[in-house]
Amino acid sequence: MVARREFRMRWAREKGAPRDAQLVEKGQSRAAFALAEQIERVIPGDPVLARLFNEMSVSLSIETSPDGAEVFRRRLWF
Repeated sequence: MVARREFRMRWAREKGAPRDAQLVEKGQSRAAFALAEQIERVIPGDPVLARLFNEMSVSLSIETSPDGAEVFRRRLWF
């Protein structure tokens, strides 16, 4: 069990994160996000992964009228 965990952590850091960085660089956000979710399950809180999530994420602010209105969105993949 410990050996498998170590193998997965090594994969996440040595193969998964670099591959994710390549996907982000190529603008393949959907694939990058899916891979990052897998990596996060193995090495949660990893600073490299956090940086990649920042690079592939978008922040937005929504003002509603009236205040407090419910807002829904659907995923847009570019």
